[in-house]
Amino acid sequence: MKDSPEKISPLRRYQLRCVDRGVSPVALNAAITGLKFFFEVTPKRPELVSKLSHVRAARTLPAFLSREEASRLIESARTLKLRTALSVAYGAGLHVSEVTALKVGDIIVSTTPLEDCSTPAHPALWAWKLARTRAGVGQSLT
Repeated sequence: MKDSPEKISPLRRYQLRCVDRGVSPVALNAAITGLKFFFEVTPKRPELVSKLSHVRAARTLPAFLSREEASRLIESARTLKLRTALSVAYGAGLHVSEVTALKVGDIIVSTTPLEDCSTPAHPALWAWKLARTRAGVGQSLT
C-alpha cells in the first residue's frame, strides 16, 4: 500500500528522487545513514527518519575471463616477467591488492625456462610446478 504524495515526508521524497535519478545503492545508503544520524542526534527528532529504509544492493556474480580472453591478456604483456606475473596472478585467483602486496621473498625464483616442465592444466601453474620440482616441496630456489 503506497502513501499518497501528500503524506510522504520531504526526506522520503528525497530518497525516492535519488532512486529515480539512478543514485547507486551504496551512495543512497550513505546519505540515509547521515540523515538518520543527523535527525536522531542533533535535533533529537527520530520520528522524521523512521520511514527511511536502506536500499538493498543487487548481488551480482563477479566477471571472469574466458580461456581465450585470459590467453590474449597474458600474451599481450610485453616481457616474460609481466607474462609470468599475469599468469601466476590469474591462475592463483589473486586480487589486485594481493598482487601489489607481494614481496620478493614471497616468490620462488627459477632461471629454468617454463617450457622445460610438463604442461599442467593451466599455464599459470607452470612456474609453480617447475619451482616445486626444482627446489623440492617447501624449499625456495634462492
